[in-house]
Amino acid sequence: MSRQELLANANGNENFLKNIITGDETWVYVYDVETKMQLLQWKGKGSPRSKIARMSRSKIKVFLVAFFDWKGIVHHEFVPRGQMVNSCTRQF
Repeated sequence: MSRQELLANANGNENFLKNIITGDETWVYVYDVETKMQLLQWKGKGSPRSKIARMSRSKIKVFLVAFFDWKGIVHHEFVPRGQMVNSCTRQF
């Protein structure tokens, strides 16, 4: 489709942008969160008190690929360590 045809289609169709899916990728850190349930587990009299749960960033990073439309994310994948991403071959 030529640029002029694409623009004519966009101008003549109010739902044109609703049919577009785009994607992006980024590195994200893994977070370790201690849950309240872990804090509530039984402890003996001599056991130290539980500490308040805090979210801490780990040293582990993973590669996230996400695809989205006008409503939001339609698909996301965390790329396994050592695997390269050079095209999207999965259909969804």
